[in-house]
Amino acid sequence: MTNFFFAGNYTLVEIYISSPVFSNQAINFTENLIKMGYLVGGANAERVDIIDNTVSIYYSFVLPVTILIITLYLGLVLGSIIVPIRLSLTLLLSSLFGVALLHIIFGSVYWLSPLIVFAIMYSLGIDYDMFIIVRILEEEGNEEERIVKSVESTGLAVTAAGLILAGAFMSLVVSNMRFLQEIGLAVGLTILFDTFIVRPILVPAVMSILKKYNWWPKTKTKS
Repeated sequence: MTNFFFAGNYTLVEIYISSPVFSNQAINFTENLIKMGYLVGGANAERVDIIDNTVSIYYSFVLPVTILIITLYLGLVLGSIIVPIRLSLTLLLSSLFGVALLHIIFGSVYWLSPLIVFAIMYSLGIDYDMFIIVRILEEEGNEEERIVKSVESTGLAVTAAGLILAGAFMSLVVSNMRFLQEIGLAVGLTILFDTFIVRPILVPAVMSILKKYNWWPKTKTKS
């Protein structure tokens, strides 16, 4: 510690530590000082503030508002309340699966990685799901027959698109940057989970259980 300066009931203290800037040791040291009630400045403190504010705003405001807007928009387009809610919940399941794998495989992860997994899955998952939904609306027969036919018709396209996209992201695993490795593996495995488990199995199962209630408040669907 050096260069003490006192003014206005505050004492300015410059502290030099042996850990490199932005290293885990430097960040942990800075966070501990902040938790103890000290007003901390410098590059490490700025990074802590940016991360805390970004993560807090994203999960408490940006992500919920995004999901709400998407749900309302799809509700207006499809004339259904249930389908957009089911879609958002299954996308949330896939995203949580990817984030869980991220922490299991890498342990400590870069703060931006989970945010990117959620953002990418909510954009891509909607496309794959809408392939199935639009095809259901085009098919004829009772609800279960239409669901089966739509999955059969769109299965190849959804699977091929998922494999291509997963392969593209997982190619980042060979990068020498830890951040890109995390994004590539997490998004790639999440897309595979969504492609082979959620869209062809979970989504049709849920819609088969709900039957006509999928399209509520519509009173009549194509048959």
